[in-house]
Amino acid sequence: MKLSWSVVVITSFGLFICFMGYFVVRINTDPALKHHLVTPQYYKEELKENDKNRARNNASTWARNLDHRISERGLILFPLPKKQLFTIQGYRPSDPKKDFFVHGKSLIGAEQLTLELPSLEKGIWKLIITWEKEGKPYRIEYEFKK
Repeated sequence: MKLSWSVVVITSFGLFICFMGYFVVRINTDPALKHHLVTPQYYKEELKENDKNRARNNASTWARNLDHRISERGLILFPLPKKQLFTIQGYRPSDPKKDFFVHGKSLIGAEQLTLELPSLEKGIWKLIITWEKEGKPYRIEYEFKK
């Protein structure tokens, strides 16, 4: 039996359509493949992101000037606002076991914050520094390498 090219093309298209139809039916019927692309609380999550962006914008001048120094006592961040209570979340992208969360207060006369972190190992660290002043939130995302 000899097949012409037109029969081969039509058969190939038919098999392809059957193959795609199988996947469409499987995706629509298998509960393990049901995924939502949008979270159920989308607007609430969007408001949280807007708050983070607003806090980042409030702290933009501090973020541009922020620097650090590593001493034998730990990590010194400067300049930061005086007499302010900070919340600092530190994490290491390569090892989540070394993440930390601390509260610290800058000294009255100093614009620096000393974090006593004896376990600060070599590598890339990311800090999220947040504080609130006069009802306005501030947030700095700072990355450094030890």
